Amino acid sequence: MLRTTPLRRAWRVCLCALPAMAAGAQDPASSAEPGATGDHGPGFEEIIVTAHPLSDTGLVQPAQVLAGEALDQERGANIGATVERLPGVRSAAFGEAAGRPIIHGVGGPRVRVLEDRADTLDVSVSSTDHMVTVEPFLADRVEVLKGPATLLYGSGAIGGVVNVDTGRIADTLPDDDFKARLELRGDDNGDARVGAMRLDGAVGRLVWHLDGFRREAGDYSIPGFAESARLRAREEEHGEDDHHDDDGHGDDGHDDDDADDHDDDHDDGDDHDGDDDGHDDDDDHDGDDHDGDDHDGDDDHEDEAPEHGRVAGSDYDVRGGAVGVSFVGERAFAGISFSRMDSDYGLPGGHAHAHGEEGDDHGHGDEHGEDHDDDEAEHGEDHGDEEAGHDDEHGEEGNPWLDMEQQRVDVELGLLDPFASFERLTARIGYNDYEHAESEGNGEVATVFANKAYDARAELVQAATGAWRNVYGAQLGGVEFSALGAEAFIPPVDTNSAALFWAGERPVGGRDLEAGLRIERVRHEPSERASGPDRSFTAYAASLGIIAPLGDAWRFSVLGDLSSRAPGSEALYSNGPHVATRSFEIGDASLDTEQAMSVSAKAEYRGERVTASATAYHRRFGDFIHQLLTDEEEDGLPVYRYAQEDATFTGLDFEATLHLWERGDWHGDLTLMFDVLAAQLDVDGNDNLPRIPPSRGGAGLVVDNGRFSATLDYLRSAEQDDVAHLELPTDAYEDLRVRLRYKVAAAGWDISFFLQGKNLTDDEQRDHVSFIKDMVPRPGRTVEAGVRITL
Repeated sequence: MLRTTPLRRAWRVCLCALPAMAAGAQDPASSAEPGATGDHGPGFEEIIVTAHPLSDTGLVQPAQVLAGEALDQERGANIGATVERLPGVRSAAFGEAAGRPIIHGVGGPRVRVLEDRADTLDVSVSSTDHMVTVEPFLADRVEVLKGPATLLYGSGAIGGVVNVDTGRIADTLPDDDFKARLELRGDDNGDARVGAMRLDGAVGRLVWHLDGFRREAGDYSIPGFAESARLRAREEEHGEDDHHDDDGHGDDGHDDDDADDHDDDHDDGDDHDGDDDGHDDDDDHDGDDHDGDDHDGDDDHEDEAPEHGRVAGSDYDVRGGAVGVSFVGERAFAGISFSRMDSDYGLPGGHAHAHGEEGDDHGHGDEHGEDHDDDEAEHGEDHGDEEAGHDDEHGEEGNPWLDMEQQRVDVELGLLDPFASFERLTARIGYNDYEHAESEGNGEVATVFANKAYDARAELVQAATGAWRNVYGAQLGGVEFSALGAEAFIPPVDTNSAALFWAGERPVGGRDLEAGLRIERVRHEPSERASGPDRSFTAYAASLGIIAPLGDAWRFSVLGDLSSRAPGSEALYSNGPHVATRSFEIGDASLDTEQAMSVSAKAEYRGERVTASATAYHRRFGDFIHQLLTDEEEDGLPVYRYAQEDATFTGLDFEATLHLWERGDWHGDLTLMFDVLAAQLDVDGNDNLPRIPPSRGGAGLVVDNGRFSATLDYLRSAEQDDVAHLELPTDAYEDLRVRLRYKVAAAGWDISFFLQGKNLTDDEQRDHVSFIKDMVPRPGRTVEAGVRITL
């Protein structure tokens, strides 16, 4: 039975708070663009979301935008860390380098991350330790669509969309012929350093763009042990020799039913229910005893001192850049951009890879290995130089690490008034050539992942004719994926998709009605027939919503939608050890599409001194794709099989801003937020899903006079004890932050100096949504300073 006690409490807080608030200020999330107003009542500033072609006249779907000062304050080492403090949004972090967004409790393949409205086309959905290849420090704005966005972006967006707008391809002439932005920052925890530069200019109607960045850091420090107290207690209780008897071969096996996304692509940490905590505890999660020699005795475990004070393997070095050029005419534009990203980062948490000798014993040489010997040798040569350097850095038997290379090309075209009664036509295509090698601490390459993929879409917006304003669209996508090496648990698979969609809006009696339809065809073709048959799926989406103002201060919106999602290639064809998740994964080529029925309701209040927003949502999944833990064991790893069951997610997000005072140029604001979620499988016994985020609440105080600002921010994440089978509970933690910013102007340049303290109480912070939360906490007390220069 669904436990809704936390939700009832949240509703009471929300319903009591909204009427008590007396009048409006800025948008709670700093998400409205200045001057963007709509027709839903005086004082309401519409959220302009470039990822939605009709959002310039209102958007019924819950959405937020980080831009300007709000984005500058939240920029983090990855896109997940950048958006994780928005209500209803978390990050499935794997250390500091990798972190993928989770929206309303789901992530991975259920949340699409876009770069300028085209998929990132990386392999971050295939495992939680793979980074998302977008750079937050170069973003103009970050848009978050909460809830199903399958209508516009396909079955992979059944949970939501995060769109990072880089502006690398300009579609309009700039106000100035030249703009520049430079940011430098560093912190005292891991000696992290960031440098990012961006130049934009125009020569006549030719608009150009250039950017570059580098982020690097060493291992970060923490206030205590890397392993949680609960995990250390479990290890002491079970010991190493008998741990496999208790590591997850349980009764209901629903521990791992990946709420977030482990459905297909394991993404958000989602791999298995928290068996980060448990199912292979004998492997010494500090990463110091993964040399492949032995994991079999208590002596080794007792001699191994628990890691304390720092997180080994949390270092990273990420760099990249892009160049773009556009021609902007009176009615049309055309542009192209080229970008590159390279990264090397450690894999913390005792993420041990199988070694070459072990790979032979695993029996995958016959299935995937022998056919790719030449490929592996070639990849080994390509990464040889990097490996030599990493041997020195990480040590002979240090933590494993990942070396990634990516080249990307994007092309976009646009035409105003292309046909009679049509406003604009746009088309965009992105192509990505991605590869990364996962290596042991001794430099031996264990597995090479490669992804050659494209994402293309076209949209035709029709002017309001009669009652409706419409957008018609088509989308095509293709992926050539391969994982070669000792740990290749999935065969090479080609995936192709094609879709048509329509969205429309019309006024109805002072209200706005929004509707849409989409149909999509997805086909998976494994390269090896023995791995499974070709599979084709038809996915659909339909939505209907309404926005209704009530007087000048209130606005309500309700959205209902039906959607479906095709299973990913991992869910269909996996058959091998996935040492990153310490499991032997077996797919099911007979899986069907996953369906979802969702309803969300949003209430907004905007008065003279207070703004507030509350969003409630309920989502019912049919044939929710997840993994079941079995009593089997392969290669010393517990076996997980993909399966389908129904599931339910219910939650509430709330945020508000109270304008406290204003004297001259000075003003002060108080911000409040909380979010809460309950999620269960429809099964007998333990129905908890793994890695479901606990409730969270916070408050902030901002004092600003334009030149100087000070922000005090407090956030508390509650304990999560509604856990899946074998998943360890996670303690509550607090996060206290202070930020100071001072602006000066000199010779036309705007210079901002900032100083920020994070986790100032040096609390042990473990995020329940992280797959490695019991082996790797978040960083301890951190002081960061930097300068941002713009022209």
